Amino acid sequence: GGAAGVDGSRFQLERYYAMRLPNTVRLLAAGLVVFLSGTLLILTATFMVAYTIRLTILGRQDELELLKLVGATNSYIQAPFLIEGFLQGMMGSIVGLIALYGLFQWISTRFTGPGILNFFQFDFFSPLILLAIVLASISLCAFGSYTSIRKFLQI
Repeated sequence: GGAAGVDGSRFQLERYYAMRLPNTVRLLAAGLVVFLSGTLLILTATFMVAYTIRLTILGRQDELELLKLVGATNSYIQAPFLIEGFLQGMMGSIVGLIALYGLFQWISTRFTGPGILNFFQFDFFSPLILLAIVLASISLCAFGSYTSIRKFLQI
C-alpha cells in the first residue's frame, strides 16, 4: 500500500513539473525577447541621437570652424551639443513614459475582472525606477552627443 502511494505522489509531482515546464520555457523566452528588444531600443536611441547631433554639427560646420579659429575651447564648442543631447534624452524618456503609463492604464481598465490578469498584481514602475529610466536615457543621449562632437573636434 505504501509504495503505491509514493508512486502516485511521484507521478503527480512529475506531471505537475511536466505541465509547468512549457510555461517556464515560455517565460524565459519572453524574458530573452524583452532583454534583446530593450538592448536594441537603447542602441537605436543612442545612434539616432548621435546622428541627429552629427547632422546639426554638419549644418553648423562653418560656424564651428570659425569658433575654433578665434580660439574657442573645445568645451565651449561641445556644451550646446551636450545640452541638446541631455534635453533630447530627458524629453524622450518623459514623453515615452507618459505614453507607456497611458497604455498601462488602458490595459488595466480593459482587462479587469475574473481571469488570469487578476491573478497577478500589476503595478506601474516605482518612482525610483522611473528616475533610473530617465537618468539612463539622459546618459545615453548625452553620450551619443559627446561621441558625435568629439569626432568633429577630433579630440
